[in-house]
Amino acid sequence: MKKLWLLGFVSFFIAPQIFATASVVISEIAWSGTSASPYDEWIELYNAGDETIDLSGWTITANSKKFNISLTGTISAPKDLASPKRFFLLERTDNTSTSATADQIYTGGLHNDGIQLFLKNQAGEIIDQTPAGQWVAGTNKPKRSMERINFLVSGLNKDNWGTALQTSNITDAKQNPINGSPKEPNSLTPKKLFQPKPEKFSQQPFTATFKHIAPSTYNDQPEWFSVQIESEGAVDLSDWSISNGKTTKKLSKLFSQIQYLEDEFTTNLAGTTHKNIIYPTNRLFLLPKWNPKTKKHTGIFYFQKSPVSLPDKGGTIILKNKTKILDEIQFPKSTKKTIQKQKFREIFVFKNKRYTPLIAHPTKYRAEDILQSQTLSPTNPSKYKLVVSEIAPTRINEPDFIEILVQQAPEEGANIKYTAIKQNGSVLKFFPEDYLVHKGDFILIYFDRQNTALKKDNKHIFSAAKRSGLSRTSGTIEIVHAANTSQQELLQFFCWYRKELNKTESKRKQTLSPNTVCWKHEFLPQESFARDESNNQFFSHPHGTPGQLNYLENIRNFRPRSVITKQSTTAHTINVTGDDSFDPNGDWDLIKFRWTWQLISPNQTQTIHTNSKKNPKSLRLEAHKKLSPEMCTQSHYEITLSVTDQLGLSNQARTTFPLLWKNKHCQIKTQTTDRTPKKRKKWKKPTVSAATIWTETDFFADFKKFGHRPKIITPPLPPFPKFNSKAEELMTQYHLGPNQIRKNIGLYFDPK
Repeated sequence: MKKLWLLGFVSFFIAPQIFATASVVISEIAWSGTSASPYDEWIELYNAGDETIDLSGWTITANSKKFNISLTGTISAPKDLASPKRFFLLERTDNTSTSATADQIYTGGLHNDGIQLFLKNQAGEIIDQTPAGQWVAGTNKPKRSMERINFLVSGLNKDNWGTALQTSNITDAKQNPINGSPKEPNSLTPKKLFQPKPEKFSQQPFTATFKHIAPSTYNDQPEWFSVQIESEGAVDLSDWSISNGKTTKKLSKLFSQIQYLEDEFTTNLAGTTHKNIIYPTNRLFLLPKWNPKTKKHTGIFYFQKSPVSLPDKGGTIILKNKTKILDEIQFPKSTKKTIQKQKFREIFVFKNKRYTPLIAHPTKYRAEDILQSQTLSPTNPSKYKLVVSEIAPTRINEPDFIEILVQQAPEEGANIKYTAIKQNGSVLKFFPEDYLVHKGDFILIYFDRQNTALKKDNKHIFSAAKRSGLSRTSGTIEIVHAANTSQQELLQFFCWYRKELNKTESKRKQTLSPNTVCWKHEFLPQESFARDESNNQFFSHPHGTPGQLNYLENIRNFRPRSVITKQSTTAHTINVTGDDSFDPNGDWDLIKFRWTWQLISPNQTQTIHTNSKKNPKSLRLEAHKKLSPEMCTQSHYEITLSVTDQLGLSNQARTTFPLLWKNKHCQIKTQTTDRTPKKRKKWKKPTVSAATIWTETDFFADFKKFGHRPKIITPPLPPFPKFNSKAEELMTQYHLGPNQIRKNIGLYFDPK
C-alpha cells in the first residue's frame, strides 16, 4: 500500500515536469449537455503555454470511430493566465449551447456512458487525453460539467478531474445558469495557477523630472531638491547622475542619502522576486507607489542636502543616466523677504518646465515639511480677478474699511496664496498659506486694531496690519499676486485724492502703474466711495455697504427731519436749538443747518438774523422797535430751521413768537387822564464787598441780566499767577481783560 500511495503521489506532483511541453490541454467537458437541452454539449481547451498556437490540422478524437473533430483557428497566450483568450470553446451543432461565443462548431455526440478523448497535433501526436472508461466527473441530473483541476497535471490522472461546484454567469439556450465555466477559469483550479509567471526585470517606460528646487539657505538650513518619478514599474537608478554644469555626482555613490516619505517607494529589490519580477543583484531600484488616478507608479524622492551646489543667484541642475538627459532645469534667482516680521525664503515648484514660486517660513523650509504639507500652488492670475470695490476713509464711530470683490474665479475657487493687499506700499493683509476664494466673495479689511480673521458666508473679514486708518486726502491701494517672489505681479492699482497725490504716492503710481487714472473725490463724513457693478464707475455712497454689491440706482436716501425746540424766552431774547433734528439714515447724514429769524408784519417781512450752527446762541430781538404802535399787535417773529443731508435732501421747520411785551416802542394806546409820561428810575450799579467771593456762574448770570459787570469796591489785589486755559477761554469768549477776570471771578480770587 505504501508503494502504491507513493506512486500516486509521484504521478500527481511530478507529472507537471513531464507534461509541461503540452501547452494546450482539454480543460472542461459538458458531456451531459445543459438544462435547456441534453444535446447542447460543449468542450473547452486551454492554452497554458507562453505562445499562441495555430490549431489548424489538430484533431480531437475518441476511442469511438464515430467521433472526430478537425480543429481550425488559433488559441492565444496573453500574459493574463485567466484571460478568456486562452480558452477555445467548441459547441455541438450550433452556437446556442451557451451564451459565450463559440470558437468552433462540431458534430457528433458524447455518450453519457463515457468515452476517452484524445487531443492530437498536426503530426498526429497525442498532446493530451482524458481517462478511459466512464466519465470520472460531471453529473447528468443536475447538469454539471466535468472540470480539470490542474492544467499542469496529466489528463489521464482521474484525480485531476472533478465536478463543477459553482454556477457561472454564462447561461444556456433558455437563459438558465450553466453549472460550469465555459471560457472562464475552472471553479476547481487553484487561483495561484493563474498567477503570472515570474519574469526577468526589464526597464519599463518612465519619466524623471525635478519637482522642487530650494537654492537659498537660511539659518544654516541646507539647499535641497526633489525628483518626481512616473513609471510603469520599478526604475533602475544605477547609472543616474546629478550635475550643476560644473560638478557631477553619481547616484550609485549617494543612494543611501536618498530620502522619501513613508510608503512612497519600495526599495531593496535587488536580488529578489517582487510581484513576479526577478530583479538582478548589484543594481539600485526604486519602485514608486501605484497611483490609481494616473494609473502609473508615482513617487518623489529628495536629497536633504543637495550633493551639488545650487547658487542663490540662479543656475542649472541636470539629471541624466548613461544614455540621455532625463531632465534639465534653469532656475532663477531666489528671494528672501521679511513679511509682517516673519522671514521667508523662496522655493521653486516645477511642472512641465514651468515653475511656481513657493515661499516658506524658516521653520517649515525642510523638504519633508514641504512634501508633507501638500500645499497647493497659487492660482494663475489670468484665471481670477480681484478689484477694489469700495473704500471708506471717513467713518464715524466705526472703523474705516477697504472692500475687495472677487470678480472672476474658477468654479473650484482661486487660491490667493502669496497675495498681498497694500496701502501706499505698506502691507495691510498678506496670505502666506493656501486660501481659497470664490466668485462673488468679498475680502473686507477693517482698520479696527482687533486682529480679526474670520469667514462669514461669502465675506472674508480681516483686520489691517496697519494701525492708522485711511486718509481722505489721498492714497493708493495695490493688490499683488505672488508678492515677494520672483514672479510678483500687480493685479490692480487704485488711487484717489482730494487735490493731488503726495510725492511718495505719485512716485509709486509712476513706477507701478503710470497709466492708471486716479479718482478725485471729496469725502464727507460716513461716506464711502463705491464701484457701481453695472458700469464699473465709482460714486459717492452716503453710508457705505461693506460686503454687498453696490448699485447707484438702489441707494435709498430718506429725507431728514427738522425739529425746532424752544429752550427759553424772555422779554428781550429767544433761545432755540436744533438738537432734536434727525435723519432716518443716521444723524451723521445731517451736514448742514440753516437758521433764519424774521419779523413778520402786515406790510413787510424782514430778515433780521441767520445762523448755520446746530445750536445757536440766544438772540436779542429789537427789530420791533421800528414798528408803529398800530402794527405791534399784528406782528410776530418767525424762526425757520432748514436741515440738509449729504445727497442734498432738505427739510424745514417753522415756529412763531408773538410780541408779548409792551414798551415805549411798541405799546397799545389806551385812554388815560394823565398824559404826562412817567419818569423812569435810573439803574444803579450794585456794589459788593471785598469779602464776597463771586463764582463764575453768579458773575455771568449778572452779566447777562444787566449787560454790565457789577462794580466791586476792593483794595488792590496782590499779583496773580499766570492764567490757566479756562481763564483764557473766558477772556476770549466774553471779551474780558485780565483785570476783569481777576476782580470779578471768585474762582481766581484768593480771599487771604
